[in-house]
Amino acid sequence: MALKKSTAVEFNERISGFHCYDLGISIDVLDKGYQIIVSDQILIEHFSNGNTNLDFIKGIIKFHDLYKSKLPKGVFNKNSHLESLALKKFLELCLYYKNVPFKLWILNILNRPFDILNYKILKLKMYKLKTKFRFDV
Repeated sequence: MALKKSTAVEFNERISGFHCYDLGISIDVLDKGYQIIVSDQILIEHFSNGNTNLDFIKGIIKFHDLYKSKLPKGVFNKNSHLESLALKKFLELCLYYKNVPFKLWILNILNRPFDILNYKILKLKMYKLKTKFRFDV
């Protein structure tokens, strides 16, 4: 990612860690009326493949909270099946780290009401309630 100083766009410091800062800066660039150009003419070496861990999940949720009024930026040839599958995969990752956003879970229930994933998330939510209030269910 390369920018001229004259764009006056900086990293959004409310996005911590190494996740989604590039998405935030891209949206800020578009909002200022600039174009984003992708090139395969620059060789870049990443020293890490990245991690899909709890910080990754928190980063995505934080990014969406900060930019939800500006999303989606542009969806061409929207494929509801792929969108639903991406949501399911993200929720599976969230479930693995026991940090499932309620609104996304409800969206999954609406899209896939009989999906076993919804039951697994419900079990997690019930367990968290049970341990929070310490009563038998």
